[in-house]
Amino acid sequence: MPNNPKAADNLINLRDRSLEDRKRIAKMGNIASLEERRKRKLMREVLEDKLDIMDAEGLTNQERVTLGLIKGAIDGRAENYKTILEVLGELGISNSNETPSVSINIIDNSKLAQALYDENREEE
Repeated sequence: MPNNPKAADNLINLRDRSLEDRKRIAKMGNIASLEERRKRKLMREVLEDKLDIMDAEGLTNQERVTLGLIKGAIDGRAENYKTILEVLGELGISNSNETPSVSINIIDNSKLAQALYDENREEE
């Protein structure tokens, strides 16, 4: 929605435009889309190159980033753990706008301590 409320009155639906205008607008959209794809490709290539750089310890930047993610998850950062699960394909997140859900299987171990205690007493 435009910042200026009166600007909406100036908008013309594509259906109401001439064929030449529709083609011109579509062409501008295609050009903008191609440029954006080129930028994303360049960014991906730069990132891939930088991630492959090795440090003095023999670790690549990608390995160091992965270790940082793991350390953050161990330190209790839920976002880091969520990212790790996404990379591993454990969350099954789709590209929709839905909020991801995580299933947690709860195992009742309330009688485990007593069972271990009883087992140890029998061995004596």
